[in-house]
Amino acid sequence: MKNLFNYKWIFGVALLALLVGCDGKKGTEPSGSSSSSQEIVVIPDPDPTAAVLVENLSISPVSFDTLALTGSVSVDFDSEYATDTLYLDSVKFIVTTADGFAVPGAEVIFSPFDFTGKTSVDLSSNLKARLDLQAFEVCGDFKVIVLGYAGGKMNEGSVTFTKAKDTYCPELSSSSAEEPQVMFKKFDVLLSTATNAEVAIDLDSKQTYNVGNAASNAGTIDLTLRRQDSDAWFTLGSGAQITYETSGYDGINYPADVTPFNSSFSFKESDFSTVMEEGMDKGSMYIVKTSQFDDATKAGIFAVLVTKVTMIGTNSISVELLIWGKE
Repeated sequence: MKNLFNYKWIFGVALLALLVGCDGKKGTEPSGSSSSSQEIVVIPDPDPTAAVLVENLSISPVSFDTLALTGSVSVDFDSEYATDTLYLDSVKFIVTTADGFAVPGAEVIFSPFDFTGKTSVDLSSNLKARLDLQAFEVCGDFKVIVLGYAGGKMNEGSVTFTKAKDTYCPELSSSSAEEPQVMFKKFDVLLSTATNAEVAIDLDSKQTYNVGNAASNAGTIDLTLRRQDSDAWFTLGSGAQITYETSGYDGINYPADVTPFNSSFSFKESDFSTVMEEGMDKGSMYIVKTSQFDDATKAGIFAVLVTKVTMIGTNSISVELLIWGKE
């Protein structure tokens, strides 16, 4: 699958990182500290010959200020590089912003663990791995990278989480709370590449078009559905731009039918592009600006959530969309 315009989530803070390791001796072991205020954390590259699995990572709250890290690290005995005498060496953790910047006060807290002769470790039951949100000096989107070592070789996995501004940093969100709330209302759209089906949409008017009349209305169309094999994506009309919505909504959890734009949707202004090159899946969500965009009134900007992608036979594909626009 192709990569979507080389996307990087940019979190606008530059901060200090902690690399914490679990070697059976200490619960937390920060290293690699730097005084730089613009530091991007360098993550070691996984070894392609590492017979290590880092699986089922997730983060969930256990109290207001504490998040539990779950998942496992184990020797991959199905790997061609595994041996009967291969054991885990250690597990290390790196905490960064979602786009890789270092974070002050960030660490994964865990219990000591003796890896001698061990082929697997559970991050929850064995390490009791957790994060203390009070130790984070800022709010936003963050990532925990889990590094698993066996036989001196490393593989990695990662999971993201959010420390919400409205909940934990209300002083940072007070200015946006004072802004007039512009209410967005949801509407449903089905687009398909099947013969005579609606394949394109003018978001501002909510008008859809089939192949027969799309060409004559190209000047107003914002999104046109395309397909290659089982991949679906949009081409954008004149003046339209697209970027990812970053609040973590998916095909099951999403905003109310009528919801305030300012507090319901988030995105990075500098990441808008006129080209979308990645196939979309259920749960993909985007922010789309049309040629009618007005920042003051929030006209011409839409949140587009993909709730279903369906192959129709072998030659066509359809996508079901939930779209929020100015009420």
